[in-house]
Amino acid sequence: MMKKLLVTICLMVLVTGCYDPWSRIPQEKQGKQGKSSVEEYNRQGKSEYFLTTQIISSKEISVYPEISINIDNSTLIGGGVGYNLTDYLNLNVDILFGSTDVTYNSWGGSYTADTNLFIINPKLDYNILKSRFTPVISGGIGFFSYDSYLIDGSDFFPNLGIGFRWDITDNFIFKVMYYSMWTDLDTNSNIRFDTANLSVGYVF
Repeated sequence: MMKKLLVTICLMVLVTGCYDPWSRIPQEKQGKQGKSSVEEYNRQGKSEYFLTTQIISSKEISVYPEISINIDNSTLIGGGVGYNLTDYLNLNVDILFGSTDVTYNSWGGSYTADTNLFIINPKLDYNILKSRFTPVISGGIGFFSYDSYLIDGSDFFPNLGIGFRWDITDNFIFKVMYYSMWTDLDTNSNIRFDTANLSVGYVF
């Protein structure tokens, strides 16, 4: 599911970033249609609040040769704030909460526990187009913690994302992003998690 979503988002980014629907309209017709057909959209100086849902893909982690940890798919919910530094750059932060089942497998048996998750993720978005609908490239360094009777800890994680943003009106936005995040999870290996984010927000 995550791979299909990534492919879909990448195709949308390529199409919206490379294809100009107005390039086929003769110059004189573009002039007659006025600014509304090719008008750029200004975001600079605007702030935004948003609600976010994040889905994190499942992962099996090998800790030692005969010990592994299985982390189920998890859905986190939360929100955040953002500020448009320019028409192209948006500085924002997500704060998310959720839980997932974690199974600890060893030679002594398997044990499963509900694990609480907390993520705070400041990042910088780059809007490729100066229009209401634009592909987005994003990156940041976040912090997350996890807590259960089986495992607990915290870590910083770098993340990179791609997706799109749609300013439906001057006050409401819709954004879909696909992120990859890397962490050690207190193991000796670098682990990648894939996430899908859906956000709706209010701009003012």
